[in-house]
Amino acid sequence: MQDEFDFISIIVAVWVAGYVAMMLDYLAQAELGWSLAQLRGWACLTAVLIALVTLAGTLGRKRGELGKRR
Repeated sequence: MQDEFDFISIIVAVWVAGYVAMMLDYLAQAELGWSLAQLRGWACLTAVLIALVTLAGTLGRKRGELGKRR
């Protein structure tokens, strides 16, 4: 089994992520009363955490593949 994404999966993932972001924005502003500055701060922190987790997963997978080849 190959570990590849097809084009439709990428489009659906991006669409779902955008929809969830819009819903969370509405929830934070309308229901919780957060300001735009608070939202910006949490969004930046979340983006950095997602990037670090993705990078760690990618590097861990590559390190595991290198170990198998030896």
